[in-house]
Amino acid sequence: MNAIDSIRGIPFSGAVLAGGKSSRMGRDKALIGVGGKPLLALQLDRLRLAGASEFLVSVARDAALSTMPGWDTRVRWIEDPVPDAGPMAGVEAVLRAAIAGHVLVLAVDLPAMDVAFLSALVSRTAPGVGVVPRCNGRWEPLCAVYPRESALGAAAAMAAGGKRAVRDLVVQGIAAGWMRPWEVPESGVGKLANWNRPEDWSAG
Repeated sequence: MNAIDSIRGIPFSGAVLAGGKSSRMGRDKALIGVGGKPLLALQLDRLRLAGASEFLVSVARDAALSTMPGWDTRVRWIEDPVPDAGPMAGVEAVLRAAIAGHVLVLAVDLPAMDVAFLSALVSRTAPGVGVVPRCNGRWEPLCAVYPRESALGAAAAMAAGGKRAVRDLVVQGIAAGWMRPWEVPESGVGKLANWNRPEDWSAG
């Protein structure tokens, strides 16, 4: 059984986190063009090709993204429940809104991501167990699959306690057994490079 076949046996929701301020970039990263498409549209395409059963986009409360024409009509726009509460709040919101038992969370600012990487990621999940990549000893929690039932309660408690870093959620999940690590091979490390500043975009 190859990775794609494995994925098709595990229903999962696909969620893009696009609620950040993009303050260092100076413009909305979700709308930066890559190969003739906005980054957000590119990430949604990747989730679709990887086999996601639904599509969620986490956005800030005042974001204009959802009113722009041209997006896939199947997308559900999920507003942050609390303004400027960081990525933990976005993850909690998409976990709460998702229908499937697993949720593949993908940051919008990973332009080098591809379907093969997402396929390999999801194929390593199990019922009630998610997976998070690890590169050079560091977790990559914004490109990870979370088991909805277990992760939602933990994310809600952390968000209520003011925690913003999703890495804390991953660490708790691994300790509790509902997340497992995936040591990313050297060939896949570049897929997790993110864009934060204009020079990242121009170099890409």
